Amino acid sequence: MNFLLIFILSTCLVYFYRNLALRYGILDKPNHRTSHDAITPRGGGVVFIGLWLVWVVLSLIQKKISSELCYSLIGPVGLVALVSF
Repeated sequence: MNFLLIFILSTCLVYFYRNLALRYGILDKPNHRTSHDAITPRGGGVVFIGLWLVWVVLSLIQKKISSELCYSLIGPVGLVALVSF
């Protein structure tokens, strides 16, 4: 059931983030280093990292994973997300 909830949330949040990125100009313009040909919203991975973190915390609350595993997953992924953003 969690996977269905995460799927629905990711679909809605990506749509919302895309509109926000277009409105506020969070765009990636194509150049010789990019692989796209048109102006593209960027930063959408924030939605997926956020949902992944929510999933880990929900799994901890539901006792599906241990607190040690939760913390060992959140730390490195949070650091990579921060550096990537």
